[in-house]
Amino acid sequence: VFGIVWAMREHQEDVPLLLEAVGALSNIAYRGGIDIRKYVIYNSGVEGVCTVMRKHVDATNKNEALAEAGVTALRMMVAGDDSGIICGTAADVAHAMTTAMTKYLGIEAVVDAMMYHLGNETIQENGAAVIANVASIDLGAKRQHEVQHGSKLADTQATRNLIDALIPIAKAIRRFPSLGSPRHALHVITANLGSPKEALEAGCERDWLPLALQFEKDQEEKL
Repeated sequence: VFGIVWAMREHQEDVPLLLEAVGALSNIAYRGGIDIRKYVIYNSGVEGVCTVMRKHVDATNKNEALAEAGVTALRMMVAGDDSGIICGTAADVAHAMTTAMTKYLGIEAVVDAMMYHLGNETIQENGAAVIANVASIDLGAKRQHEVQHGSKLADTQATRNLIDALIPIAKAIRRFPSLGSPRHALHVITANLGSPKEALEAGCERDWLPLALQFEKDQEEKL
């Protein structure tokens, strides 16, 4: 992994090489299980992929293959073990992944990939899956466990970036209504925020929201 990331740093203008390198990191993370995935993240795999995406995915329909490979690789690195539950070793990897995504502007890179390639179904699905997983850690864990009791809730930078991600998520749901990850990402973000305000401002429909947030709190009748 370190050798692949080193090659990416040394050849930042070589798009075919970068495409192969990102694909290699993706395969290692996917096939190696939770322990190998840990080494991919700890050996700057997230940094390498995010740096490549921010450098080359910076215009509409530019380097679509690299954008697709990038969001797919990040999805392969994201938390979870074979059971799909984020706990134990998987939880440690999840937090490391979220920290790296914030430090190396990964959320921005994924949002850009989704916005620049609105018609690519794979980018929308995998990009939204990455956002959903990061949101489940940043919003669900940091906001609930790291904020002092009784204090005003302070948003982390990742939280603000995740709220901005609601715009491409709304576009993805509208364009590809059958995809699961965009709706899942929307539910994770809005459920943890506890308010539909940001989602509605981003262009989401009220009936896309989690059921509990589809109704005003002062209404008497709820489903």
